[in-house]
Amino acid sequence: MKIGLALLVLFFTAAVSGQKIDQIPEPPETAGARQRDVTSIPSSITHERTDGDQYRYSIPGIYNTSEKHMEDAEKFKSFEAMYRASIPTCEAFNIDYKSRRCTFTTSRELAPVELANAIDQMAWLAGDIPYWGELEARDIPRSDEFDEEKYLVTVVDDDFPSNLAWFRVPQALEVSTLIGLGGFQLGKLMFTPTTAHCMAHSRYAMRILDA
Repeated sequence: MKIGLALLVLFFTAAVSGQKIDQIPEPPETAGARQRDVTSIPSSITHERTDGDQYRYSIPGIYNTSEKHMEDAEKFKSFEAMYRASIPTCEAFNIDYKSRRCTFTTSRELAPVELANAIDQMAWLAGDIPYWGELEARDIPRSDEFDEEKYLVTVVDDDFPSNLAWFRVPQALEVSTLIGLGGFQLGKLMFTPTTAHCMAHSRYAMRILDA
């Protein structure tokens, strides 16, 4: 019995070559350890300088994975403390499940890569905050032919077909690869995590990008 982490590529059997794709390294111990070049901030994140020479950041569209912990004040404080510890020079932190918004204030402006690493670390902790890759992907416009489908990752009893290109969807990281869309047209298949990697209900958003 084998686990098919990327079983939904079965939908692209005729279009994908048989070469194995495994270009993603092992996930780092923490999301903040990732080395990357971040030059811009996703449009959904608002940031401003306050009157007190501090900087306020706001992330909309968060999830409510740990909302139940608000009933336990002590447990919620521990979550809040972990979130604050993920943000450099954090002065204040607030997470509002009703409005699905996270707001925090820092004593200095964060470089884009610092902000990206902080958000990924918070996303990794409890699943309330979308990963940076998911926030970036939200900026991608939908095509006129956009259609939303639901896919499941499941257990495969039989041997995997030999004519598929397999790649690994790592925990807590986004992954993308080129796929064939018929003939010589190439598209891009992107997976972005939408909850914390440690949650039993972890989900991924799948996007097919083409012209």
